[in-house]
Amino acid sequence: MYESMYRKNSETGKYIIDIALDGYYDFFHEWDNTSFRKRDIHPELVEFLDLCSEDIPLKKDIEIHFCVANEDKNEEMEKLILKSYDNYYNFFCRIKKKKIKGNFYSSIALAIIALMLILANAILEKKLPNELWYEVPVKGVYIGGYVFFWEALYNGYFGSKELITQKKEIARLGRAKLFFKYNKC
Repeated sequence: MYESMYRKNSETGKYIIDIALDGYYDFFHEWDNTSFRKRDIHPELVEFLDLCSEDIPLKKDIEIHFCVANEDKNEEMEKLILKSYDNYYNFFCRIKKKKIKGNFYSSIALAIIALMLILANAILEKKLPNELWYEVPVKGVYIGGYVFFWEALYNGYFGSKELITQKKEIARLGRAKLFFKYNKC
């Protein structure tokens, strides 16, 4: 399906995402007044790139072609856009890496708590008499141990799986080559 929606560069084999800009400033977030090197990309452009990236399988590399309609070639602005683009995607890639790492450590902590609760249950079952007053809390500790263990597995696998996929998409967008065309697009 994506093959019919996106052009393919015959030389590199990469799929091309075409973006039309009226001018260079359409690339940047209009409310961000920091220096161009650190300016945010326009949120609608980011959303469009994310949607296009989701269409194309992760194993396929992409290129981004900007058609700047109402501007003449300005190498300085191209450099600013390239720098801003790199900064933006490198920042979000680092954020995702931190979240994945935090998720991993959280899963380990949950697994340790689970093992401690299961071990506490085994010890308490042997030491306490077999009466209802003792049995209910001991079973609660046992169930809590398995709940924590399940949460550790769920958090470690399912939570990280989505974050890893997002990081791969962001990394692919970050390493995409940007090209500029002018006027006749």
